[in-house]
Amino acid sequence: MSKETDKFLQAEQSTQDLLETLEQLKTETTSYKTSAKELDTVRQKLVGLIDSVQAVAKDSHEVVKMMKSIGGPEILGRLSVLSNQLNRMRMLAIIGLYISAMSVIGIVILLLR
Repeated sequence: MSKETDKFLQAEQSTQDLLETLEQLKTETTSYKTSAKELDTVRQKLVGLIDSVQAVAKDSHEVVKMMKSIGGPEILGRLSVLSNQLNRMRMLAIIGLYISAMSVIGIVILLLR
């Protein structure tokens, strides 16, 4: 082959290589653009979530402050004391019923003799 033909074939191959490289670059650029859009969407959703969590935390803090101001800890302490007293009263009632039942059984036995 002649030099001109070799140069032409080399130029044609270089052009083909350049086209393939440009196509790969275009694909990568589109991929990066899509990734950037997806990251932006995630960022926006994350900001929304943070705002929601922040609002809940603020409201929770207000509830805790209100409970404290109306004596929440004291109320809980009193409820605990009342619960303990109620449990003791239940036990006394059960013991009383048991004693009464035994007395009735004893009376019935005495009457049957």
